[in-house]
Amino acid sequence: MFNFLFGKDTDIYLLNQQSFSSSYQLTTKSCFVMGKDNPPIHVSSTSTVDLKQVIDKKKIVTRVSVKNMTSETDHNNFKESLQEMQLFTEISPVIEVRRDETGIVKNISNLSEIMEDWERWKDKQLPAIVPDERKRQKVIRHYEAGLKLLEYDFNKNLQYILLLPECYKFRDYYNPQDFGAAKTYSSRLIEKLDIFYHLRKKSFSDENPVVKLSLDSQSDIEEKEEQLISFYEKYMPGFSIKDYLFDIKVDYTFEKNTSEIIEAKLFFIEKLHSNFVYTIEMNLTRQVPPTNEKKETPAYQTPNQPKGKWSILLDDDNNVVI
Repeated sequence: MFNFLFGKDTDIYLLNQQSFSSSYQLTTKSCFVMGKDNPPIHVSSTSTVDLKQVIDKKKIVTRVSVKNMTSETDHNNFKESLQEMQLFTEISPVIEVRRDETGIVKNISNLSEIMEDWERWKDKQLPAIVPDERKRQKVIRHYEAGLKLLEYDFNKNLQYILLLPECYKFRDYYNPQDFGAAKTYSSRLIEKLDIFYHLRKKSFSDENPVVKLSLDSQSDIEEKEEQLISFYEKYMPGFSIKDYLFDIKVDYTFEKNTSEIIEAKLFFIEKLHSNFVYTIEMNLTRQVPPTNEKKETPAYQTPNQPKGKWSILLDDDNNVVI
């Protein structure tokens, strides 16, 4: 677009990148509705997330530490699972992720560290925390099964999708492309249903020194029509695939000069019909001012950008709406 207008190669990005360290509070609330005659099941958790990001040439190395998790639920059947989840965050709380310059995850680079932490914790701490041998073996099986699929399943984890945005090469002019790589979500409500989706930008605004960005999901539900029809005919008489809904929405506020998240929200919904719904809401809030570890001269100058607030909105057909 800029080549056409100005006859030269001009890249203008909405966000700069710098190294930083920050601490956040992450709150997660889940709700599971299973029929109008059953009370909804609520699960909530709060944790501290330390995020350290280093820009290394054209690579981004991010260490994410989740700690101090507390959780609660109003349903007794979920309490044991919550206790296990809290245990797991204490075993190896740090995941180091290598990403390309756009933010797309390439690999988890500290898998050996995670394995060593687990073996040490399993031998020295697990027996005291879970003295019952049968329960202890169950915890071991669950955790080791998860370790084998950790890297494969990483892009299915909504928490890390929120923490590791893939929008660092987002230009400040209209571009209809989706963000980042295709992702997979394994349905919690329909067995063996894998939904493939992209996150796409819905709106953005440059309010220097911050940038606000909203994303939503575009999925392949239409390609799952045969599987969904079979499911509804067998298990949901009286309803149809028109009642099915899958959607993810994410809102970010970034520091423009560092790409650091100031706050973010994620909302997820999967619905079979109005009385059978699973939702997740995440809120991420920065707790302390950032410590910039490396100050760099911006790679570009944007003297002609508007100084005031401006935004571009896209409708459902990706048309520009001012």
